Formats: sequence, C-alpha cells, structure tokens
Amino acid sequence: MVDDAVGWAGLLCVVIAGWTTANPTIYRAGLAFQGMFPKMSRVAGTLIAGAVCTIASVFPAVAMKLLDFVGIYGTILCPVGAVIVVDHHLAKRVGILAEYAWKTGTHFNVAVLLAWAIPVVVAMDLYRAHGVNAFFLPLPPGWPAGRCTSSSPGC
Repeated sequence: MVDDAVGWAGLLCVVIAGWTTANPTIYRAGLAFQGMFPKMSRVAGTLIAGAVCTIASVFPAVAMKLLDFVGIYGTILCPVGAVIVVDHHLAKRVGILAEYAWKTGTHFNVAVLLAWAIPVVVAMDLYRAHGVNAFFLPLPPGWPAGRCTSSSPGC
C-alpha cells in the first residue's frame, strides 16, 4: 500500500519507523542471541534479531498469528508473576508462609501449581471453547479463579 502511494521512499520510511519503534525489543532479542552464543557481539545479535523480525514482518501469516502467540504466552506467565508478587509482597500481610518450599525443605508446592493451573485452564477454555481472543486472556481468568478459590459466597 505504501509502495503504491509514495514508492520506495515510503517503504524505506516504514521499515525504519518499524525498526526504531521496536528497537528496545530488538535489543533484548539481540541480548538473548548473545546469551545463546556468548562469543557474539551485542551489535551482531541485535542486527540478526532485527533482520529476522524484518523478514518475518513481510509475511502477513506470521504477523497475524503473533498477537495470539503473545496472548497465550502472557496467559502462561501471568499466574507465575502473581505467585511471585504474593510470595514477596503479600504473604506476611495475609498470614501465608513466605518462601514456603525453601523453609519447609520441599521441592514441590501444590498451592503454587493450582495458582498457576486454574487461571491457565480457565483461559484455555475461554480461548478454545468460547472463542475469546488470545490478547484478552492473561488477566480475566485470574479474576474468576481467584474469586472462586476465596471464601466469598458468590462462587
């Protein structure tokens, strides 16, 4: 579309604008490449990540599935963040033993598994059976799961 309107100069501007907008993410991806290949320089890792992203952005099928991927990825990670926040900031306030596994010497915590699994299962049900878009998934399933595991009379 840009090519039809303003030609190659417009295409170049779109690529440069996309690159500069995504620069922090491309830099983080470059650092990840550097983590996988320690002898690679940050500049080389960033350029490779940017090139891969630029090439992938040319294909609409990749771009259209990216939002679903990010939504599902966030859905899987969001409960883990909630567990960390509760363990670090809220446990003492609400009377929960902080750092439970370390203090009790266990290697597995069923409560943490349930705190992660319930919202993820609810979200995947909403996604697969009810057609909820993936970008809506990370936050809403935590509300019914948290509400129904509490002692509130509404469950």
